[in-house]
Amino acid sequence: MGIQCSGVPKAPLTVSLILLVCSLISLFFLAVTIFIFFYFKSLQCSRLRVHRNLVVALIIHSLMLVIISLPIVGGPDIPSYRNLSWLCKTVVSIKMYAALCSINWMFVEGMLLHSRITTNIFQKDAPFKLYYLIGWGTVCPIIIRIPVLISKLLQKNHVVKVSLIKKYS
Repeated sequence: MGIQCSGVPKAPLTVSLILLVCSLISLFFLAVTIFIFFYFKSLQCSRLRVHRNLVVALIIHSLMLVIISLPIVGGPDIPSYRNLSWLCKTVVSIKMYAALCSINWMFVEGMLLHSRITTNIFQKDAPFKLYYLIGWGTVCPIIIRIPVLISKLLQKNHVVKVSLIKKYS
């Protein structure tokens, strides 16, 4: 009845299949959206620049979800990023980066809307350098710093555990 790969339980396979199909559908519609944004020049405005960056972040995120779910759905026949530690970490890091960037771009859309409604009704230019910094730049320190902090914390706890074991052994 269901698809069953050797060594992969049925529930994760089903979830990965749903993730793959939905991510591919999202990729298709996001590609159509980005095409419309670039093709129709009459749509150009500052709000659309923010939308384009949000769509690019969502495309990267959906692409990483496809890459993550392919080895589970495809089984052992498809080459996997999981065999190389650095590639696995890179794929997951890019996925996390794109997810956080898409959240930040939604925040920037809210900031732009708020500034248009409250303060800059007649002003045409938006501070896009600030928006780019918030949308793409603020996530980098978070993605880099949190794993480093967790690694240091785990090493510190490991040293404490080893010293306690030696002390009471």
